[in-house]
Amino acid sequence: VSGDSITFDPSVFPPSAPDTIFLTSELPHILQGNLVIDASDAGVILDGSNITTPEAYGLSISSNNNIIRGLQILYFSQAGIGLSGGAQYNTIGGDRDIGEGPLGQGNLIIGDGTFGIGLWGNGTSFNTIQGNFIGTDVSGTVAQGSFSGGIFSGGADYNLFEDNLIGGYLDNGVNLGGVSEGHNTVRGNYIGTDTSGMIQIAYSNSYGVSIDRSGYNVIGPDNVIAHNGLSGIIIQGKRSVGNSITQNSIHDNGLLGIEFWYGANNQLAAPVLFDFDMQAGTVTGVAYANCTVEVFSDKVDQGEIYEGRTTADKAGIFSFNKGAPFTRSRLTATATDTNGNTSQFSLYTPPDTPSRTMSIQEGNNLPKTQLQTKLSEELADNRIGGGAELWWVNDMGVKRFRMSFNGIEEDLVVWDKSEFEVTQDLDNWATSLAALGIKIHMTLSFWDKANHPGGWTEPAGYSRFQTEEEIDRYLEFVKFIVNHFKDRVEYYELWNEPDNGGFPIQHIKIPDLITLVERTVPVIKDEYPEAKVMVSAGANLIYQLDYMFDMVNQERIMSLVDVVCWHPFYGQSPADEESKDYYYQYPSIVQNIKNTAYANGFRGEYFADEVGWAVEGWPHPPGQKTYSEIQAAKYRARQILTHLGLDVTISLNGPAPYYVTNYAVIRNLCTLMAGTSPDSVSVEIQSEADSIRIYSFSSTSGEKLIALWSDGVAVDDDPGVPATLILPGLSNRTVTGIDVLNGFQQEMITEIENGNLVIRNLMVKDYPIIISSASIATNVTDRNPFTFALLQNYPNPFNSQTTITYELKKNAHMSLKIYNILGQSATTLVDEKQFEGRHSLQWNGKDQKGRDVVSGLYFYKMETTDFVKVRKMLLIR
Repeated sequence: VSGDSITFDPSVFPPSAPDTIFLTSELPHILQGNLVIDASDAGVILDGSNITTPEAYGLSISSNNNIIRGLQILYFSQAGIGLSGGAQYNTIGGDRDIGEGPLGQGNLIIGDGTFGIGLWGNGTSFNTIQGNFIGTDVSGTVAQGSFSGGIFSGGADYNLFEDNLIGGYLDNGVNLGGVSEGHNTVRGNYIGTDTSGMIQIAYSNSYGVSIDRSGYNVIGPDNVIAHNGLSGIIIQGKRSVGNSITQNSIHDNGLLGIEFWYGANNQLAAPVLFDFDMQAGTVTGVAYANCTVEVFSDKVDQGEIYEGRTTADKAGIFSFNKGAPFTRSRLTATATDTNGNTSQFSLYTPPDTPSRTMSIQEGNNLPKTQLQTKLSEELADNRIGGGAELWWVNDMGVKRFRMSFNGIEEDLVVWDKSEFEVTQDLDNWATSLAALGIKIHMTLSFWDKANHPGGWTEPAGYSRFQTEEEIDRYLEFVKFIVNHFKDRVEYYELWNEPDNGGFPIQHIKIPDLITLVERTVPVIKDEYPEAKVMVSAGANLIYQLDYMFDMVNQERIMSLVDVVCWHPFYGQSPADEESKDYYYQYPSIVQNIKNTAYANGFRGEYFADEVGWAVEGWPHPPGQKTYSEIQAAKYRARQILTHLGLDVTISLNGPAPYYVTNYAVIRNLCTLMAGTSPDSVSVEIQSEADSIRIYSFSSTSGEKLIALWSDGVAVDDDPGVPATLILPGLSNRTVTGIDVLNGFQQEMITEIENGNLVIRNLMVKDYPIIISSASIATNVTDRNPFTFALLQNYPNPFNSQTTITYELKKNAHMSLKIYNILGQSATTLVDEKQFEGRHSLQWNGKDQKGRDVVSGLYFYKMETTDFVKVRKMLLIR
């Protein structure tokens, strides 16, 4: 009955020897409200392991103002405690220091069900979940049970999760989702770890906190999110905006401290850390204008120790002085903008580096600005590709994607999967990539599973396609695949690594390859005439040069195909004695490949695929050389620009965003190289730096880009060697230097001598610095790369709220107004001066007076003195 209190007698339920109540059915649901169940001075165990009915909850609450304290709730098939149906102002747990029970007012919840505590549905709000131990025993040091999630909030909002210790989960410690404006707060919890922060109590494939299509939640302060098998915090989806992460300890998680998917939190760029002194406790950098910057120190790349916060100025510049030495050996930082979006962690400072002054040009004190990257769907072609999870491909900015319907190598083949059935997931994947403007490269590998259900047993050296029957079966497969995907796939690769004699089911001898090309190309073109047919060699080009040149020497092949592909780098570098000669000869090898192919009638494109450098501590093939995270990123940056400079499309192995520096450098280059092509720009360089490599490019806007680096062994921290660059005939230009590793840019100090543009004291480093010059009439800093743009709202159609995103290429007074189909003004969302950059806001379907507008078609109009754009959106109630 409403207003009742149920307490437990310590003499019957002694706190030092808890008594167990074995239930055979669910307890009655709490429907009346204002009920107190208090075992904080007793030892009470509710055990649901004997309940045979499915989906049994420990306690199910759909009323208000209830208090549940001090219980141990064990082994129910559903949530230990579930709140739903608009339940409000309930308190689950309390202060663990109040009461004589094992956890005081806190509850202990263990089970193999869905969740420890679940909150569901619109209006399930203003509840407090406090002081509970979930998925662990009373010691809080071991994982107990196997919940899918510790605390799950699906559609619930304005709830507080505080001072809980959460472990024993398979997926997420805390999950917030299903509501566009969550406004939930998660603070003071231990998630994935015990109260020392040292012991793992989560399982290996888990995230600490997951925010999925939900906005305006606050994670912090004072959470310890550690030892999760995957990332500490993951935020997913463009609807997930305004999520703030503040003043936590996030460390020792298996992947990232903070991870974004699909443009979450408006993909707010992380700060760039410039100069620091670990002993003095100072750091400077650049972030988003007027944002709050939080500084952390860590042993690796997350944020174990919160060191403090500062505010960036209107140009994004910030400085922080702790007034004492930083605690750990490396620094990271996050930024939170004025809309509440928090970034991922910045790139960490180099290991074993007590101080640094970062410079592109020695003596240049002009402002440094953050490089703003764009999504793939927003970029012109950059001829950079990758192949892995769809969610990060768009975030990274690549414009090529390699995929296989069938497994590209013997050890990746699923033998019981039909070669003539395309899964819905793969179909959707191809459609999504094409919609993003990403060109797909489909590998047409065929394992003839119907005739080899147990796999192939042929010895090394065996060659495929020596019989008419096998060729016919392959052609049937090719026809099926091309007919199915057609224009969603632009490039069809005839075979992957035919030179790979180590895998007999891949190997194709040159005479048989000639026949296969001649038979297959007409089938592909007949099904999809616009298809570009790719022929590949080079399982590892350093060892397969003979096969590569045998292939491009075949006029019968070269006259038929549109793309020639090879696999050039699996860790080769100047640091590897066995391969350094190949590394330095590689540009001339590429030129010889191109010359030979051209001489045999080829007039198409060139692809370098599977380019990668393994990172220490991450899985890699046996015998492959590994590098530090920073060194691997530098080699990737070099080879991206080398290949683009040689007019070769490049596709990279990995890296998933867990390789933080590698991922960042690729994102930066994807944005910078969009819409560019190799060009011959005259450059004279004077420097004592060794082995300087230079490539130049031009953009469709007339911008000239010069990439240069010292091409020796990459190290973690290279201050650079001064150089003077002379650019003949480019006197009427403004110049910006861009650091592609750290993601910032700075206007260069230049001189004019004899009509030539001169840049002195440019620091040549062991990774690419890009010098970008544009005519003064089209200042290069305009490629920030913001433009004036009004993007399509998301979601669209919508039924309660939608997000509108726009860009300003410079500070400007702008208005954003909503009109109905009759042209009548519904509301004004913005009418003020705003800073350059990307902005997002929400419209909740209300007019200027806060009243709901009717369903129907609406127009939203952005206007500045230089730009006007109108788009349509559909409101469905």
